[in-house]
Amino acid sequence: MAVPESWGGIALKQFRRRGLSPKQGVLLLAAAGSIALFAVVAHNLNREHEIAVEAARAKTQNLARMLEEHARQNLQRVESSLLRAVDEVRRSGDLDRADRAALRGRLNMHLPLDGSVRTLVVADRNGAIMVSTAVEGKRVPLSIADREYFTALRDHSDLAMMIGTPVRSYRTDQWVLPVSYRLTAADRGFEGLIVAMVEPAYFQSFYDSIDVGANGFVAIFLRSGWIAVLWPASERLLTRNWADSPMFSEHLPRSGVGTVREVVVADGVERITSYRALNAYPVVVAVGVSLSDALAGWRTRAWRQSILLLVALIILSTAAFMLTRQLRRREAADAALQASEERFRTLADAAPMMVWMSGTDKLFTYFNRRRLEFRGRTLEQEQRKSWVEGIHPEDAQRCLTVYETAFEARREFEMEYRLQRSDGAYRSILGRGVPLFASSGAFLGYIGSCIDITERKRAEDERLRLEREILQIDEAQQRRIGRELHDELGQQLTSIALMAKVVEHKLRDKGGEADEIKRIVEAVNQATSFTRSLAKGLNPVDLAENGLMGALEQMAATLSSRVGVKCSFCCDKPVLVHDNAVATHLYRIAQEAVNNALKHSRAKRIDIELQGGAGGLRLSVSDDGVGFAAQGPERDRGMGLEIMRFRVDAIDGTMEIRARKPSGTVVSVTLADALRERPAE
Repeated sequence: MAVPESWGGIALKQFRRRGLSPKQGVLLLAAAGSIALFAVVAHNLNREHEIAVEAARAKTQNLARMLEEHARQNLQRVESSLLRAVDEVRRSGDLDRADRAALRGRLNMHLPLDGSVRTLVVADRNGAIMVSTAVEGKRVPLSIADREYFTALRDHSDLAMMIGTPVRSYRTDQWVLPVSYRLTAADRGFEGLIVAMVEPAYFQSFYDSIDVGANGFVAIFLRSGWIAVLWPASERLLTRNWADSPMFSEHLPRSGVGTVREVVVADGVERITSYRALNAYPVVVAVGVSLSDALAGWRTRAWRQSILLLVALIILSTAAFMLTRQLRRREAADAALQASEERFRTLADAAPMMVWMSGTDKLFTYFNRRRLEFRGRTLEQEQRKSWVEGIHPEDAQRCLTVYETAFEARREFEMEYRLQRSDGAYRSILGRGVPLFASSGAFLGYIGSCIDITERKRAEDERLRLEREILQIDEAQQRRIGRELHDELGQQLTSIALMAKVVEHKLRDKGGEADEIKRIVEAVNQATSFTRSLAKGLNPVDLAENGLMGALEQMAATLSSRVGVKCSFCCDKPVLVHDNAVATHLYRIAQEAVNNALKHSRAKRIDIELQGGAGGLRLSVSDDGVGFAAQGPERDRGMGLEIMRFRVDAIDGTMEIRARKPSGTVVSVTLADALRERPAE
């Protein structure tokens, strides 16, 4: 993979192309740079002026976006307080007969803790203040009927909420911002209103952290042109309507978001002002920065240009000297790097596996000789084609997803797929990739390897086939031995028991001899019972006698009676497994899981459950023991688990082993088509 070339390497190539030594090339660059500096100074002054103005525009725009969000959040909190207050008033019934002291207490509970709303005022349909959270008593002898927000809400039934112009508070004589909400009667008539008195100081505490310079301002305007909140506070600007300013008269009608450069008539200061109108509320936030303040830095830099030019020339001379020395070192480093790359390619070409490299753009940049021979292509052909070309169509999308996901996360990946060889045959490939990083931590791409595992997979498949065949032979032998024990030895023992019984009857008058014969009969009967039990264990599943259900039920009953462990079998509805081999495998898996629970988990209770339906079959064995992680050493239970896995693979199922809460283990096996009757072979 080619590492991005540095400027030093590019410079060396350019110098060599023109027949210059590193020293000559650097001197020419220094001379050209000195000449260019003189031309750049004038251009920079003009450009910096534009940048300063643009920076002021960007600053005001960013601040306006921040103020828009701040104003929206605060107005939403105010609106939420008003809505909760409206609910309280409506629950209180008629304002004239309501318990005002109790209502005042409940309204106080809805005042925001952040102080965004200082006072809530309830006025009746005539404008008389009925309740105020700021004044105790039954009635406040004041009226707000002359307020413009009162008349607006009274006369316009379609208007629910209104933000009024700042007014002087009756109580504190300070400016407050009234935000009112209409109280509508059941007949849609005007019943009164609730006013949230918001002190501009709440907004100004946030605005104090905003730097707009000595002559800048931050304001919240009403759509009518009046200022609702202003920082720094100015009585002259606060009492002036801005509706005739260019921002309101020309720009706002065209767009709710914009930036204006204008001279404010009130103080004669030219400012760059950015504004944003809130969609949900009839207000406009604005931030203004004085043009003089914005260009202060530019003016300071202008007279320094001559000094900076002199310093730049000195620095340029020093840099030319250091660059010459650096380029000489670069020449030596390039030679070493080239030798290192040659060694890498030699090593990669000699490697027994396929090696590839990709860049930061996910495209492949290198394939070793082994890969090119495998594909029968040249490096240029492989680089021009998509890397997924040649991958089996069924694997292509999956491989692409794995590669791109790992690439975005910068993590290692491994995947198995089929790749077409030069002779057209598809071979199984195990691919692995790791990210490459420079010493600085910069991401350089990926390097990876591919190994042909076709023969290994064939050997693995053959091993699995042999294991399945061994299991089938083992089961067949057990069934054969079980049948012989049951049909031959069992029948013979039964015959012996019958003959002994006949002898017992003949000798029953001879006391001692009859007792001996009776004990012989009992011993033969015990041997017969043991033989049948052994035959049943060797051939546990009989499809003619409830099959797997009957075998599992018998297993649970045997455990409960002989081992002393509580064992239950649950099967809500009949589950018929038509394939005796599948049923036997499932029985053996359950048997091994039960043995593990008894031997390793020290369980006191074991539950066996068999479920079947349209989705297939599910067999689970759960216990209340110490849990899988706390059981014996892996070597003690490893063979049993391996045999269980072999049996699950043999019947194309899936097995899950997980912990059970609060303690114990659950072993579950799922088969997709175990209930389907298979054709006779």
